[in-house]
Amino acid sequence: MAWQIHSQSLRSGELYIVQDRTCEFLKFLSHVGRDCGITISDQTKTFEKAFKKTFERRLRERHRVVHAHERPSWESRIISLSGQTSPLPEDAIKALLMETFEKTMPTLQRVSSQLGKEPPMSVAAVEKIHEEGAVKEARLMLDLVAKALLSTIGLMK
Repeated sequence: MAWQIHSQSLRSGELYIVQDRTCEFLKFLSHVGRDCGITISDQTKTFEKAFKKTFERRLRERHRVVHAHERPSWESRIISLSGQTSPLPEDAIKALLMETFEKTMPTLQRVSSQLGKEPPMSVAAVEKIHEEGAVKEARLMLDLVAKALLSTIGLMK
């Protein structure tokens, strides 16, 4: 359940946390640098623009989920059920998960084949795809943050 909640909710929120905290840090760095007499290039707007462009789809998805402009997905329904205060029968949860898995796997396999990638044949393989996406996303974020910091203090152009 924690993995499901993290993947659906927290990762979307992390985008805004990284964006907002980095922008605030870049503003702070600019003020401190100027107060210390260091030549500073404020990269706040440049970073924010690059971040929004890089993560446009994910930011839009977060907005959609937060404001519920679309009906809940199977995943969000499972999460809602698993958060109930009264216990749900284990067989009901398993049946719902299997139905979701049976609907999702053929689509994932078809898309993977079309992209020339090995199709996932198990839940673990689907999990691995999700994890690889999260790692790639984290690397992109760190790269954008590093470029903004180095450009602010004049070590990168």
